Amino acid sequence: MALYNIKGKIHKIMDVQDITDKFSKQEFVVHVLVQGDKATYSEFIKMQCINDKIYKMNEVEEGDFCDIYFSITGRKYKKEGQEEMYFTNLVMQDINVVNKAADDAKEVTPKGEHDYSDHLPGLDKPPAKDKTENAEDFATSDDDLPF
Repeated sequence: MALYNIKGKIHKIMDVQDITDKFSKQEFVVHVLVQGDKATYSEFIKMQCINDKIYKMNEVEEGDFCDIYFSITGRKYKKEGQEEMYFTNLVMQDINVVNKAADDAKEVTPKGEHDYSDHLPGLDKPPAKDKTENAEDFATSDDDLPF
């Protein structure tokens, strides 16, 4: 089984669900920031822990910044008379709290986003300069082509 890793702030923790007498799960949502070419984007990723891994969520609170190891599972479901449906789950295998949420850290910024950019390398750097010349550079250039 391949393990993947994600770091982010715990946005929401749902209650434990007892699906059958042998299967329980607890879902939670991780808020991550993804650095795009020109901006940083928020992603809210729902994950789950199942059966014997649920206890690992006991020390985790909403607002904690965590390092999460997970596997990806997929299932096919076919109900008679209907088309096949496919489900993908991100199943937590291990979770480590990197920074506990302080009471004042649970407040959100005016945009409604958690501010934890200090956990993402490179976000303190200015964006890369656009490769196209601006009008002033073009005016002083010997080249009459704008590219």
